[in-house]
Amino acid sequence: MADRRKEHAPIITQACFVPPAVDATMVVMSAVVNGYAVVAVVVAVGVLVARWNVLGPSARQMLNRFAFVVATPALLVDVITSAGQPVADGRRLAVIAASALVTGAVVYVAVRRVIGLDRTQSVIAMLASSYVNSANLGIPLAVYVLGDAAAVIPVLVFQVAFYGPVALAVLDVLSGNRQARPVMRFAAPLRNPIVLAAACGVGVAATGGSLPPVVAEAVHMIGGAAVPVALIVFGMAVAEPPYLPQGPNRQAVAVATAAKCLLHPAVAGVIAVAVFGVTGRELVTAMVLAALPTAQNVYIYAGQYGTGQQLARDTAVVTTLAAIPVLMAITVLVPGA
Repeated sequence: MADRRKEHAPIITQACFVPPAVDATMVVMSAVVNGYAVVAVVVAVGVLVARWNVLGPSARQMLNRFAFVVATPALLVDVITSAGQPVADGRRLAVIAASALVTGAVVYVAVRRVIGLDRTQSVIAMLASSYVNSANLGIPLAVYVLGDAAAVIPVLVFQVAFYGPVALAVLDVLSGNRQARPVMRFAAPLRNPIVLAAACGVGVAATGGSLPPVVAEAVHMIGGAAVPVALIVFGMAVAEPPYLPQGPNRQAVAVATAAKCLLHPAVAGVIAVAVFGVTGRELVTAMVLAALPTAQNVYIYAGQYGTGQQLARDTAVVTTLAAIPVLMAITVLVPGA
């Protein structure tokens, strides 16, 4: 992992040369702007690809399938087997995991019981409210807030090794053939490429071993396609209105957005302070990581299962826009920032 962090050297180098007199809030704002600019450019490419019909009418489904079956599993194996020592920060990992699970559970109950979404759509709403964009925005923010790109690794590992695979396993069970035997329905997650990849990565990491260098480099190269392909697929979806149609979808987007931007960072802050006594920069970091917008991977997952796609897309768009003032408010208002 140490070698691969060199890929982020330009970002880290820029952070090191920030003049000491520059206000910390402006530094974080610069990180936010830089991260958003990269995301916006890649999403814009996806919008143009869809508008100009460059890849044909079935391109979005094919790219979605590629991201789900090939690129994302490779990324999971790469991240988990390369994570190393930063994952051992149990306090940070516990705050990340607990805040995501609490927020997701609250949203699942709200959209299922109050709005009346079905179970698979409710799982997508749960992910939309608590599965964060940890790569595109998390890494530069971790660099500028803590001066260490590794700060975001516990988020990546929790989401790719546990949260995502478990949620997808649930979707596999809920989406299974109702006529199939129960044992076949509950065995469906064992055929899920993301669940299998996570299990493979955890197995290698647990034994203290590593992939052969050639295999590791190939996996790293393929996994590198996961984020840009997900962003391009998301851009292609953005090019297709309507947005926020009347009805349950709009209500669910409102609930998921409020939870993502307000409840998730608030829960992270409360857990960090009340349970672990975290203050200052560490508290800011916990809340900033929780306040990151919905990851585009949620749309990839929704597309794979054919459920909640508009919910995932609209929530990702709204939370990406809303996250800017939320992130700034955290860095200004939280004591010790």
